[in-house]
Amino acid sequence: MADMSAAVDEQQEVPEQALDHRGAIRALSKVRREAAATRLRIQQAEALLAGSRTSEGLEAELDSIREAGRVANHPLLVENVALRFGLPEELAEALKGDTRGELEAHARVLARFAPVN
Repeated sequence: MADMSAAVDEQQEVPEQALDHRGAIRALSKVRREAAATRLRIQQAEALLAGSRTSEGLEAELDSIREAGRVANHPLLVENVALRFGLPEELAEALKGDTRGELEAHARVLARFAPVN
């Protein structure tokens, strides 16, 4: 209780002996409201922190997005490489590789067997 009186003294800047019964009740009510507001801010901060993502989680999510983009763009990359090496559609579908370099290396091999138009 002495700690609470000290807190009231600091916040109210009123000496303890100057408080009458009603003044003490008002001071206690104010301290309780401030404590409730502080608890609410702490709960909100904890919720915010719980909802935040770690750098590892963000890295994993970024990797997932990059992979999804790579998968979505792969058919376009295959088509681009096939056109560049003049491969017919049937051979373009046979191209293997995940990167442009891998696809181009395979396209060079297949281009030797492609009919010349």
